Amino acid sequence: MSSTSLQRLSGIGLLIGSVLAIAGGILGIFSSNPASSIAIVGSLTQFIGATLVILGLPGMYARQAQRAGILGLVGTALMICYILILGTFGSALNAVLLPFIATHAPALAQSEPPGLGIFFMVGGLLGALGGISLGLATIRASILPRWTGVLLMGSVIQVVGDFFQSPIANLGFMLVMIGFAWL
Repeated sequence: MSSTSLQRLSGIGLLIGSVLAIAGGILGIFSSNPASSIAIVGSLTQFIGATLVILGLPGMYARQAQRAGILGLVGTALMICYILILGTFGSALNAVLLPFIATHAPALAQSEPPGLGIFFMVGGLLGALGGISLGLATIRASILPRWTGVLLMGSVIQVVGDFFQSPIANLGFMLVMIGFAWL
């Protein structure tokens, strides 16, 4: 298989994965009960979308590797870690474990274990650093559309929103996924 075909497949993975992740995020907004069918379907959709985005990111980096340099490589690696932590692990947790806890121990489902919060905070910081690095590298490389680099920097909005537990975190997530979809 040629490198052009692999880059096209990675682009398709980024596009489909981003659309699924956004759709799952939108479904999650409409459900306050973690054990509801809508919340579970939304989390599973986000999980599948995040997995496809992770599979597509290396091809996106390969497309601009010559010009993006080490900054692009570091940004891509940090974004993969960020999506693994918040996208795949977080969505799997919300789809499998949280509904069980909400059904069998509702009081426990209302709070978050302190270690898990720190884990997600570290993931968010990796995403902010990765979004800035990959966004700057994409803008500097001038191979892919520059405005997608700006959207990738939207991960900072998500981190700030998560820190203050604000709904604006969803906006940051959507900006990053729109950026990935357009790559």
